[in-house]
Amino acid sequence: MTTIADIREMISANNIKPDTDNILFEGTLQNANSEEQTYHIYNGLDPIRANLCDSLWGAFTLKLIEFIKSQNYMQEELEKVADSIQIDDYKWDWLTKVYFHKGDEYEWFFLDIDNKPQAACLIYHPKKSAIDSGDIFYIEYVAVAPWNRNNPMEVKQFKGAGSEIIKCAIQYATNSLGLRYGFSLHALPKAEGFYEKIGMTNFEALTKDTMKYYEMSDENSQKYMGVL
Repeated sequence: MTTIADIREMISANNIKPDTDNILFEGTLQNANSEEQTYHIYNGLDPIRANLCDSLWGAFTLKLIEFIKSQNYMQEELEKVADSIQIDDYKWDWLTKVYFHKGDEYEWFFLDIDNKPQAACLIYHPKKSAIDSGDIFYIEYVAVAPWNRNNPMEVKQFKGAGSEIIKCAIQYATNSLGLRYGFSLHALPKAEGFYEKIGMTNFEALTKDTMKYYEMSDENSQKYMGVL
């Protein structure tokens, strides 16, 4: 039986590159120098890009952890740094997620700049809304590359990658899946502020473990997309 480790080794040994032909959307994001750079969003099951998320994102996070250790922060300073960074998803294994989430009810999105994954998103559909009786989609996982988050080691490389990939998922869900505007997710604690800022509503009764359930209404989703 082929294992995840076997797949990872095969990708590495054969230096397999991701497909660059199946572009779903493209646009621009600002880099650290306020310059616009073109991004491409790819849709579909993609073990090559998922493996790049694991290897590149994991290497950066390990480097960040080592950097923090090397600064010899006092305890109070260390606590502030720990509160300011978001590495809750450090052990997410994207290749494993691709392996186990490949049915028709799932859709994958990867946002690349210079052939490097800057964000990834997996949605499930259809999902019953907690707001009304309509169907929406549910974000199983969404994350941006750790170099696109605030950290004490270096300036954030790109701004807005998370918002762009979520907006892409919304557009795909409405145009290709026939769903109405609106989506939901369970948020990692340090991401709650972002979801509240973009107009999502928390439903305490649907909290899962330590992750609160958030949903964006049809109206707020259209405002987020600039439709209203």
